[in-house]
Amino acid sequence: MRLLFARIVMFVVIMSWSFNAAAGKPTLLEITSGETLFCGKLIALEKTYCWLMERDGRLHKIRMNAIDRLHKTNDTFGFYSAADLRDQLKREFQNTLEVAGSTHYLVCASPGKAQAYADMFEDVFRSLHQKFSPRGFKLAEVNVPLVAVVFPDRKQFTEYCQQDGVTSVSGMRGYYLRTSNRVALFDDRSPETGRRVSSFPMPTPCRKSLSHGSDVVATVAADLKETIIHEATHQVAFNLGLHSRIGANPKWVVEGLATMFEAPGIRERARRMPLKSKINRDRFVWFVNYRQSRRKPSSLHIFVASDRVFDTATLDSYSEAWALSLFLLETHASEYAAYLKVIANRDPFADYTSEDRLADFRDAFGQDLTRLELQFLRFMDRLAKSTSTTAGR
Repeated sequence: MRLLFARIVMFVVIMSWSFNAAAGKPTLLEITSGETLFCGKLIALEKTYCWLMERDGRLHKIRMNAIDRLHKTNDTFGFYSAADLRDQLKREFQNTLEVAGSTHYLVCASPGKAQAYADMFEDVFRSLHQKFSPRGFKLAEVNVPLVAVVFPDRKQFTEYCQQDGVTSVSGMRGYYLRTSNRVALFDDRSPETGRRVSSFPMPTPCRKSLSHGSDVVATVAADLKETIIHEATHQVAFNLGLHSRIGANPKWVVEGLATMFEAPGIRERARRMPLKSKINRDRFVWFVNYRQSRRKPSSLHIFVASDRVFDTATLDSYSEAWALSLFLLETHASEYAAYLKVIANRDPFADYTSEDRLADFRDAFGQDLTRLELQFLRFMDRLAKSTSTTAGR
């Protein structure tokens, strides 16, 4: 009873402080839990957990009954400047990596390479922003530089994974971690040839989220540029508000968007690009095969309602996530943008049940999923026909 009372008091105090700060700038809070001191602004709160954001954009999920001390400072919360964060990164990596910046990014990499990587990450940011800003989606402002780390070899990457609590399995190329808000990957190209060095078998390129929980989105068996584009898309989408950093996001939505943006035609700034330039070739070929031999009829509602298919049929699921996302973006662009907004704005502490997921999807694209699925498959048939016709010329 005493513990429950203390938790309620803590909840009321934090609520009060957060509410008072809402009139102006948020208050800088200090929370001590065990031997760890957290310092940042409150971004979400319920009776069991609170979420705190640090000045560099990191997130911490703190259990209320684990809070030992709560202190309201006299300072207002403010994100680090690019110069301050750059200095922190130099100290963190002990000047072994160069830090280069762009408008929205700070990238740590081997000397002489960081700026080129920063330009690639920035290009993904620009592409995603330009794709959704004209569609009535009010994108969030990015107030602190996004951080990406490109290690020169797998060994350093693996050591960094361990610091993040991420298991580096064989074939893992990189990942985006929602709590740290960083992308980490490595460049394994030979300096003599510029070609990729691989110590593990490389079948058909594939990407999948590894079983670290919903905070980690990892890339497996892809080249460096593909990994950068894929993980940068995740990072930018979570920071622009296309996905929620602390709430539940359907995996097909998150991975569908990232695999879509791997195609050059999606990232181009020109408004009218030929549809064939927007095809992710690997995902397209896989989906055609999956549709012909393994996909069950009238299964769209199952795919939308649950992430379980990603565990049992990973590549089939990734290919359908790409195909469905491309179909929705090309044929229901406004509805697709509105749908992303609905998901991102959900209560982050509420369970996202299968029924809720289906209801949100139907509200966005119509109640008749049989009809929508027919349109989706016809769209993919036309895409397959157009590509086969082009190839035959």
